[in-house]
Amino acid sequence: MKNVLTIQSHVVYGYAGNKAATLPMQLCGVDVWPLNTVQFSSSTRYPKFAGPVTTNEDLIKIVKTLADPEVNFLHKVDAVLSGYLGSAEQVDAILEIVDTVREQNPDAVYLLDPVMGKAGKGCIVAPGVAQAIRDKAVSRANITCPNLEELQILHGSELNSFADAVNATIQLAKKGPSIVMVKHLHRCALAQPYEFESILYDDNTGKLYHLTRPLVDLPRDPVGAGDMLTGVLLACLLTGKTALEAFEHAQNAVYLVVKAAKDAGELELQPVTVRREIMDPPLTYRAVELNPADFVAKHKAL
Repeated sequence: MKNVLTIQSHVVYGYAGNKAATLPMQLCGVDVWPLNTVQFSSSTRYPKFAGPVTTNEDLIKIVKTLADPEVNFLHKVDAVLSGYLGSAEQVDAILEIVDTVREQNPDAVYLLDPVMGKAGKGCIVAPGVAQAIRDKAVSRANITCPNLEELQILHGSELNSFADAVNATIQLAKKGPSIVMVKHLHRCALAQPYEFESILYDDNTGKLYHLTRPLVDLPRDPVGAGDMLTGVLLACLLTGKTALEAFEHAQNAVYLVVKAAKDAGELELQPVTVRREIMDPPLTYRAVELNPADFVAKHKAL
């Protein structure tokens, strides 16, 4: 069985970070080693929350202890997943952890979820974080899963069309990660008014996939859906699915989780309700292969 060290936030109530990713990843057939950067009472969307923050020194100490010859656990880790990072120093700490894991297993995969921006809000992280992710972390990642705002931050210029988004995605893949999934295209969607559209580019094969599914109408965007999406994608890749198969599985599974929240009248995700579907979701929404050259050429012509 594959093992994933996932370094993200944790909440007691609701689903975000590791709380959102762990169960779905386990249901997809991988063993999950959660390392919590914070442990909060709930997500920060609520008017009051509390909880401790794990220091960078403690994050590193925990991982290095797993590598200590007296226990010798760390060599079992097949992948590292990192989510929201609170400071530029924490980016450095995560990369030190990735190096420590790769010392034990040189083939370990690193999935960077560059949590930095939200639609309509732009960059939401502390000063220096975006630059550290762009300049240090991207080149070390095998897989990265930005949303549109995060793709724009990593690209360094405004994205206003589907061709812009495809071009930026392919350029990002040339900087290190061989698989790039843009979670939600928002204003750069092909269809207007948009539904939920996502693209995945696999630099190993040069293939570009586009998937459209319904946009679930909730009073607010569900916290943790992106964390769950990246976790399921990684789990599917580790268990032998192709990039296309993993993309379709992840998008269909998370759609059902979000829809379950709407059906239950809840603002929090409902993964337990659809746990069987997470394991083997009906592939109602399929990806379509597109020719990247069509959109890169269009972008150059603009």
